[in-house]
Amino acid sequence: MRAQHTPKSFARGKKPKRLLDSIVIGDGLSVHLSVWLLLTFFAGIAVIILFVTLGGVALSYPLIFLFFYFFVVGGSYFNAVWQASMTPGLEKLDDPSFLFSAIGNAYLYMTDRRRWMLYVSLIGFFAGLLLGTPIGYIVVGRALSLNLLDANEALASWSVGVFLVFAMTATLNVFTSERHPKPMQRPSEPKKVCPQCGEKLWFHFSICPYCNSLLDEPTEDAKKEG
Repeated sequence: MRAQHTPKSFARGKKPKRLLDSIVIGDGLSVHLSVWLLLTFFAGIAVIILFVTLGGVALSYPLIFLFFYFFVVGGSYFNAVWQASMTPGLEKLDDPSFLFSAIGNAYLYMTDRRRWMLYVSLIGFFAGLLLGTPIGYIVVGRALSLNLLDANEALASWSVGVFLVFAMTATLNVFTSERHPKPMQRPSEPKKVCPQCGEKLWFHFSICPYCNSLLDEPTEDAKKEG
């Protein structure tokens, strides 16, 4: 009887990769990224169809959603780059909060690009959805009163705008995940507390990046917490 061949990956106890994870198209373009790029392309085609069939007023929702999306994502990017250039050693801080720390955006951009893109793109998407919908309705509502659009056409404009920004959000996140590896965990290091603002910092810091005050030697309690 002929013996069955056991793959090395199973023999060593390794979990085999899914087929889509190993397939690339062209120069390193994965299937996942290709699918989302294709969906983004279709969303762009839908925007063009809206413009051709219903006129410029039908682009109110897509353009407003895109404005808020790029305002948040682009603003977060330039803020992160500027703060990183102004704060040497930013990536060595003790994980400041993304939402409640003044340098949390720049820290996450420097240390975990995948998580940074997920946060800012989702904030941009929901900002466009929550703020852009009532603002867009001011224009669309006027068009409805003038019979330039009907209710179904207004809903189509809103739906295409949401689909376009959602597809762009997914595409950017897939692209970032494939181009930036997961961050390595840092080894534990003793910490000290800034006497002025109370923030916990790594032991080697001599100046607090939060309030720019000089740091004293760490207390015994701070060393034990580290």
